[in-house]
Amino acid sequence: MAFVVVETALVRRLIESMQDGLTSGGVARKGGWNGWQFCNDHLGIYESGRQEARVIRQALLKPTSGFRKEVLGLLISPSGRELWTEETS
Repeated sequence: MAFVVVETALVRRLIESMQDGLTSGGVARKGGWNGWQFCNDHLGIYESGRQEARVIRQALLKPTSGFRKEVLGLLISPSGRELWTEETS
């Protein structure tokens, strides 16, 4: 199965942002970049189904993911939630 990308202005902007991020070793776009809304609208997992949520959870928590499991565990723990609440107040 072949994957064909139709190069549009949006696709070019997304590719350029990824290339710039890889070159800089981090996020290379500022908060006002119009591509953020696209990412939010199309890549957000705000309404994932059960199976999709399970696959994402397994990928995030797998043992070979470095310290990701421990960090996420802390963030969802009562003390981690308390820290989040303090930071956002």
